[in-house]
Amino acid sequence: VEKESGSFDFTVPEAFVSSDAAHSMLTIATLEHTPFWATSAVTKNPTNQVPSGLSLAFDDPQNTWGQFVLAAARHFRGRIAYYEVWTSSSCSRWPTWRSRAPTRTPR
Repeated sequence: VEKESGSFDFTVPEAFVSSDAAHSMLTIATLEHTPFWATSAVTKNPTNQVPSGLSLAFDDPQNTWGQFVLAAARHFRGRIAYYEVWTSSSCSRWPTWRSRAPTRTPR
């Protein structure tokens, strides 16, 4: 979706969302993984890395994850029923973001 910073191509997920709508189905989108250029450290496997700027406000241009989520939410506004967001705490048994200590956000 984002092969380089700030350049979003929603063509593939758009096809799924459009197909769901055409068949009167709700869409549940899963937001996960980090592209190579957006990791907090140089790595051969970016899925294990925390996105750079994650500690910043979600709408801070340096928060790569926040910018991706914001762009996706704006692009699909009103067409995705639910979002599943994979974070360090929800992925503790999966090979994603293991380098970060689990955290919980109160509801």
